[in-house]
Amino acid sequence: MIIMKRLSRKLDQDKVILDIKGLLIHMLNRGSDPDALLEHDSTKKVNTAGFGFKNWLEEYFSPILSEHSPQQIIAVWDSGHLYRSRLYSGYKGHKKDFGPVATKELEKLMAHTKSFLAALGVTQCTLEGQEADDVIAFLCERIPEFKRVYTVDRDLLQLSNNDTLVYIQGNAENEFKGYPVSIITLYKSLVGDSSDNIPGVKGFGEKGFKDIYEKFGEDGMLQLEQCIKSGNFSLLETAIEQSNDKHLKKIYADRFGEPEENRVGWQMSYKLVQLAPWLCEKRYAGKLPQLTWFKRIPNRDRCLDALNSISCGYLMSDFDPYFGQQILITRENEDYVRQLISQGAFEGGLCNGFDVESADKLKHQPFQEARKGGDYVDVLSQVLTGASFCFGDNLQHCIYISVDHAETDNCD
Repeated sequence: MIIMKRLSRKLDQDKVILDIKGLLIHMLNRGSDPDALLEHDSTKKVNTAGFGFKNWLEEYFSPILSEHSPQQIIAVWDSGHLYRSRLYSGYKGHKKDFGPVATKELEKLMAHTKSFLAALGVTQCTLEGQEADDVIAFLCERIPEFKRVYTVDRDLLQLSNNDTLVYIQGNAENEFKGYPVSIITLYKSLVGDSSDNIPGVKGFGEKGFKDIYEKFGEDGMLQLEQCIKSGNFSLLETAIEQSNDKHLKKIYADRFGEPEENRVGWQMSYKLVQLAPWLCEKRYAGKLPQLTWFKRIPNRDRCLDALNSISCGYLMSDFDPYFGQQILITRENEDYVRQLISQGAFEGGLCNGFDVESADKLKHQPFQEARKGGDYVDVLSQVLTGASFCFGDNLQHCIYISVDHAETDNCD
């Protein structure tokens, strides 16, 4: 019968969180598309949306589906960077815009991916005007299950802990440039980050960070971070007086002969690098947050439409196992239910649902008179007519077992 191997598999209760726009951009730009387009007024080649989509399926989505159900996946979309741009007008200001052809292909890729994910039953969300990073941080705080975060952005390594594993370009990572992920925020706030145009402390650099890390270790760096978090620099002052360290002097600023803007730059850079999950629940710029969720029941026709629209309809058979089958169980095929039970079909899914149908066979006259036409059920007079069960790792299978229907060869 249908996909018995899939029905019997045991799934972890993990949640998978996708930094989806970053993954799609990465896959759109990877490799050489034989059907590449030419950018406007340029000889530069642009990969097509279909090519990027197939890359994304192969590199990320299909491997994830081999271990997880669509019901376990949350795709988080970027919606701007209003918060950080207001902190620093130069934030991401140096990044080159896509050309018109590349922009069109990226927009097409994102639109069809949204439709595809919705048709599979994947949950999607976005926060109006803000970055996906902050939404992902919020979800990691609130979701109790183990989380697996897929991204191309190493900033999200900040989320690594005992119940969150971050995958960078598909590979699980637990360190940043040889340093513990616990100090990645401090690192970027001091050294800067050219990819997002975060300035850091002028003249500090990677060598400065390496020197103080070797001198003070992870614990010392965490104490240094606590100074910038709290705004209380007394511990840093003491460390400078005891060690006379030139790098600590540089970041603390004017009292030790360095310009005051060094400390101001450090504080601003730290705010830029630090994730802001609070944006999802607290008022910002006079407005309440608009965290928008989108989810649909899995639908095969919509999935096929999404795949066809991006010239990938031939891949539909790979996703057929995630879509519904409705089967009427009568005496003729009741052994099918026993087969499902023996293969663990009702145990392998993330959740199961059922409903029962009954009928009043007794028609107890005093009850009929008492209800006076009202829509009441005499529960003591009911007999079972049938029952339906929904199961599977994407709730894709539904059976109805007929027990007492007038025109059906009912089960025993």
